[in-house]
Amino acid sequence: MSKVETIYFVEGECEKNFINSFKTNRAIISGKVRITNLWETANINRIIRSLPKQGAVIYVAFDTDVTSEAERFCANIKALSKHCRKIILLPQHEHFEDELAFACQQATRDLPSYLYGLSSLSECKTKLAQDKNLVSNLNAKGFVLARMWSRTDIIEQLILPKNNIQWGIEYVLTD
Repeated sequence: MSKVETIYFVEGECEKNFINSFKTNRAIISGKVRITNLWETANINRIIRSLPKQGAVIYVAFDTDVTSEAERFCANIKALSKHCRKIILLPQHEHFEDELAFACQQATRDLPSYLYGLSSLSECKTKLAQDKNLVSNLNAKGFVLARMWSRTDIIEQLILPKNNIQWGIEYVLTD
């Protein structure tokens, strides 16, 4: 029996570095990481054609600060759900930095200073996207991985199929 492929869809470089760092550390399930914003993607068929034929488990980390394209997002998730084994949604309360601040038990405005001694969120995002020691740097700051993507209250209004879609971090953590 062949191994089921795991794919992460993330919205930006910070999330990509985060997933790559933690999968290398074996803290989360290993898989391919692709930058794809399902709120904006108009041609989901191109993504579907690139999926493995035997199906995959897909993790979707997504921002919730702008939900004006909720109809498109839901349609994209529904379309993907027909071509994969399972989809696990990882909602980011507002955006990735808010989620990271929550996992570090800090206010988002304090995150740049807390993590890197920086003054702006944009500088912090650049550093997060490039940090080669992200896991150890976050762990040294009291980061709790189980707090990432654990808040689902903000997206309960999204109308999604229930059959093979699940929510939250517990499906990402390795045993």
